[in-house]
Amino acid sequence: MRPELWTTLVDLMESVQPTGAAAEVLRVDRMEVDLPIDISFRGTGDDAVILGGAPRWRMPTAFDRPFGRLRMVLRPEVVAVLPTPAEPR
Repeated sequence: MRPELWTTLVDLMESVQPTGAAAEVLRVDRMEVDLPIDISFRGTGDDAVILGGAPRWRMPTAFDRPFGRLRMVLRPEVVAVLPTPAEPR
């Protein structure tokens, strides 16, 4: 069973975070990812859940669906706080 895509992404991000003594010296401030990914969908009631993880097989056969690609760049960004609309009196 494939994990939900968000859990795969969390595991990936946690795997590059320094721990222990290294966390005091190292800081990851940018991560660029370009990986093959096997995506599928599961229906739950009225919702659809996106499942995704590393491909199960190294060499796909002619009968297998082609793998997708996961490309993303993660970096810190400062977002200005937008004023909230005033509540009606």
